[in-house]
Amino acid sequence: MAGGGENSPTVSSGGTLLLMSGGTAGFATVLNGGIETVSNGGSSYQTTLSSGATEIVSVGGGTFYNAIANAANEIVLSGGTAAWDNVSSGGTVTVSAGGVASGINIQSGGQVTVSSGGRGVVDSVSSGGFETILSGATATGTTVLVGGSQVLSGGSATQTNVSSGGTEVVLAGGIASGSVVYSSGMVNVSNGGAASGLILQGGDANISSGASASGNFLTSFGYENISSGGTTTGTVLGPNGGQVVYNGGIAFGARVGSGGRETIQAGGTTISTTVLSGGAVQVFESGTASGTQVSKGGAVYLYGGTTTGTVVQQGGTEWLSAGATASGSIVSSGGLQYVTNGGTIINTQLLPGGTLDLSGVVYSAGAQATLDPATDILTVSAGSTVTTIQLSGSYGGQFFHAAADIGGGIKITVDFTPCFRAGTLIRTADGERAVETLRAGQFVQTASGRLAPIAWLGHRSVASARHPHPWDVMPVRVAANAFGPGQPTRDLFLSPDHAVFVDGVLIPVRYLLNGATIVQEHVPEVTYWHVELDRHDVILAEGLPCESYLDTGNRGAFANGRATTMLHPDFAPGVALEIWAREACARLVVDGAELEAVRSLLLECAAGLGHAMTDQPDVCMAVTKQATGSSALC
Repeated sequence: MAGGGENSPTVSSGGTLLLMSGGTAGFATVLNGGIETVSNGGSSYQTTLSSGATEIVSVGGGTFYNAIANAANEIVLSGGTAAWDNVSSGGTVTVSAGGVASGINIQSGGQVTVSSGGRGVVDSVSSGGFETILSGATATGTTVLVGGSQVLSGGSATQTNVSSGGTEVVLAGGIASGSVVYSSGMVNVSNGGAASGLILQGGDANISSGASASGNFLTSFGYENISSGGTTTGTVLGPNGGQVVYNGGIAFGARVGSGGRETIQAGGTTISTTVLSGGAVQVFESGTASGTQVSKGGAVYLYGGTTTGTVVQQGGTEWLSAGATASGSIVSSGGLQYVTNGGTIINTQLLPGGTLDLSGVVYSAGAQATLDPATDILTVSAGSTVTTIQLSGSYGGQFFHAAADIGGGIKITVDFTPCFRAGTLIRTADGERAVETLRAGQFVQTASGRLAPIAWLGHRSVASARHPHPWDVMPVRVAANAFGPGQPTRDLFLSPDHAVFVDGVLIPVRYLLNGATIVQEHVPEVTYWHVELDRHDVILAEGLPCESYLDTGNRGAFANGRATTMLHPDFAPGVALEIWAREACARLVVDGAELEAVRSLLLECAAGLGHAMTDQPDVCMAVTKQATGSSALC
């Protein structure tokens, strides 16, 4: 039929209805081997195909709202289009290269097969229905409802919506991209299949042997399950998202956000995971995690599992249970490695401000931690209990503090402690007195004018020539009037990280070296003292405001601090971060505009004292003193 129209025709066995060149048929019935052919501008709508009937839609032809069932078959060839058909109960639609099936409703027993070069667009698959996408074919925007299935047998699908009870199956060569999988929906990726950019909003993605997935996002109790031989890359776990790596499965580069949880079962492996605030990684017995980055508020929990090369950043935690092993962890400032009884750590590196909590070692008064710099073996002594731990890294200028944790165990923090050189004059209620002559109970004058009682005085002689990092203990000389008239009144000697009080902040003196009025002295030996008041405060040393001692458990650095004295003490500021934040009298500054402003002030004062300025870079003045028995305030 060309150019005409026919309403409600019936085509049965041996009959053919040909629609072309403007020909149209509506409400046709094609039965028992009958054929309807639509091409070259022809169209049909609401045709009923059943009982072995066939409809062929070729170039330029289009069908709309047809009903296909009972072994009937609609064939969409190149250039043909079938739209909004209902396929059910043994009915099939076959889309060949260049053909398009759009908005097809695939019901129970219905089957749509898209062959190489064919396209399915915004189809809907209900319970018992199947959409199969063969190699070279594509499907876009399919909705898979409860009991329905989309099968990617070498073909690809994008933006599929998998509702509760629906399933998307990705076989060898198949690719699922951007699918959204809702609660109780499922994507199964088999050997040779791949999935990328899935959004699991309560649904599951199962990655089997030989399958791969990348860039998926998990939330609302959506889970990515990785079986033996399966791999994933770059999965992002949002609130209540979960990734489970089973025996033989591997996850690369996951990002675990707030409320997300990555679980590594026995034999599973995760590599280069990033744990963000509120995120967690669980590693069970025989599971492994390597190269994990733990950010503030994130945590790695080892329930008998193994980690290698974990980096615990400020506010992050690595937690070990009995039977767990962590090797080569790096614990940054404010980071925590927590080891319960039976957990094992090997070659942990503690950076300044990092904390190691040994919950299985009972704290007792006088507990201390000392490091042998030749072997990096940390010895923790608490009463009659002595524990040795193999660390790694360089600890020059650093000190290990032992303190009680909230559960009665011992936490070890590495940082610095500041000191004065002996002979330094401290302003007291009775005038200027040498620091080594002061006594507990005596009153000193603070920068604010308060008279504060001395609680404790620490002292220690240091042979800088034998120290592993002498530049961290050799005294810094602050020349008279370096900060202005009478600031200080005469040369003042401080340990490198003793903080001076300037413009309302504390600045370690090592950050103010200028090669003229503030220089480091090369002496073979120096005696250091520190003054502890009733609270952290600013005292006047040679007239210059400097900090007093803040106890963070580091008295072992001083000869009179504990029964055992550190072999190579380090006297530099940066105390355990939580204690500094809670008890320090002023903010610590080590960079930024405030530091540069003070450095500029020092240069102006140096010029006023007759020191010449130069445009040459990196020129400095070295001051050497050969005399022994020098003394300083620390």
